[in-house]
Amino acid sequence: MGNPYAPPEQPAAQQQHAPGHGAPQDVDPRQAPAGAPAGPPPPADGPPGPAPREPDAEGVVRAHRWATGAAAALLVSVLTMSSPYPWALGATPFAVLALACAIVAVVHAGRSRARASVVVMATVLVVASLGWTAVAAQSLLFTPALREHAQCQERALTQQAQRTCDADLRRDLEELTRSLLPSVPQG
Repeated sequence: MGNPYAPPEQPAAQQQHAPGHGAPQDVDPRQAPAGAPAGPPPPADGPPGPAPREPDAEGVVRAHRWATGAAAALLVSVLTMSSPYPWALGATPFAVLALACAIVAVVHAGRSRARASVVVMATVLVVASLGWTAVAAQSLLFTPALREHAQCQERALTQQAQRTCDADLRRDLEELTRSLLPSVPQG
């Protein structure tokens, strides 16, 4: 019995014609050995296409700047919404500005073939800006009630008068909500 770890022995006829050991000159050296498949290796998943493009660094920077602008406009919109009556109306334009900047950021990120994290960040900003734009826009529906409340608060000299103004605002908002959504219960 031979060595189990040794390579298999070749028959004497194959040893005589092995390349480098007196092989006949009419044999093509590119030809595959008898046990190997002939021809080039099969393609892995299909024909090779062009190499993937590298991300455009300038486009990624532009996408990042637009996304930063969208985040800043969204923050300003949130802060403006918490301001008193006349200033709170400025929240909607800032929310729309944030939405527009976020959309431009997604476009730049996609065109520059940026990493997925840049595209996801810009997409999350689009969703957040869209939601906040809806919230800020619905506050415009309550503008008449808020204007009356601000005028009432200016005239109120006592705490009782201020509480009356707050109660009137709640009543006006409930009436407005019921007029827009008839399924809201009275309470």
